[in-house]
Amino acid sequence: MEIESGHHGQAGRAGALSIQDSSVSSWRAVVGNSNGISLLTRRPSSDAVLQETWPNIHNGHEVKHVDIDHSGVRFATCAKDGVVNVGSLDSGRVLFSAPDPLRNGIANSVRFIPSANDEALLVASSHGRIRRVRLEGSESLFLHGHGSEHVLRAVPMSADICASCSTDRTARINDARDPAGEGGGVVFKHPGWVYDVAVGANDSLVVSACRDSCAYLWDCRRPAEPLQVLGGFRLSVTCCDISENGRVIVAGSVDNSIRVWSDEGELLHHNIPSTIRTGGVSSVSLSRDRQLLLVTGFNGGYTFFDLAKEQRDRARMVTNAKRLPVVITDVVTPFLW
Repeated sequence: MEIESGHHGQAGRAGALSIQDSSVSSWRAVVGNSNGISLLTRRPSSDAVLQETWPNIHNGHEVKHVDIDHSGVRFATCAKDGVVNVGSLDSGRVLFSAPDPLRNGIANSVRFIPSANDEALLVASSHGRIRRVRLEGSESLFLHGHGSEHVLRAVPMSADICASCSTDRTARINDARDPAGEGGGVVFKHPGWVYDVAVGANDSLVVSACRDSCAYLWDCRRPAEPLQVLGGFRLSVTCCDISENGRVIVAGSVDNSIRVWSDEGELLHHNIPSTIRTGGVSSVSLSRDRQLLLVTGFNGGYTFFDLAKEQRDRARMVTNAKRLPVVITDVVTPFLW
């Protein structure tokens, strides 16, 4: 069920969502666009979504990826100017800036590292590198698990381990304690470029978004074959997410649609968001309690879905169906709903 939708005025790249009180009536979201970021806020006292746009975060350069820390008070961004910033969600003021964290590379994604108390960032680059950047500015180790190919996303799993994906048609587990960045040989092979990756279920499950129009669910302990191939899209899958308990998986596609599955591969939801009917879905972001889903589009549209209400409505429909009277036909055994 769509509960909020709109446009933030510019082409959207990625969105991040934070719900501090586990309520669909109160949340914050940040969406990157072609010249800055937009903060979207909904408070319990208001039915409207408040929107603030901060165009000078990267001096007018296109923001490629955003994240929100676990406390819900800071955002992190990376842009085509090669700079990584951390700022306040309350004021929009930049608190920390790394002018060239990848040494002449362009950052494709940035994430806070929760196990480092959100005082470090994980940055993936266009030069095949993944770097951990500490907010006090200390140097950290480069990882080279994808060779010279573009690393499109990197997601922290611990202070030393991360999952990543690349144009080399793989998703990988990388270990900063291994200078070669091979990650203990944990490689998830795909038939096409891998645009996005997410981890869940205590970091034992990985979901990936592939150019071949499918999302894939993997068990980190058995990487040879995927647990589930999640299809149904007509075009490339550009983004994905998985709940922290691993029970809900979501993906979006260039065909403008999103799909939500259970970890057993059951399709729970399929929708083309009302504000994203052209350009494709650029990001999907689940709240930690799995109640809310933020979807952004390359056309600048965004939509929020109340997944918890959909699940309640789904359960109510099943219950009502079971209460329907049994119709006796010529068949001796009645058909039971």
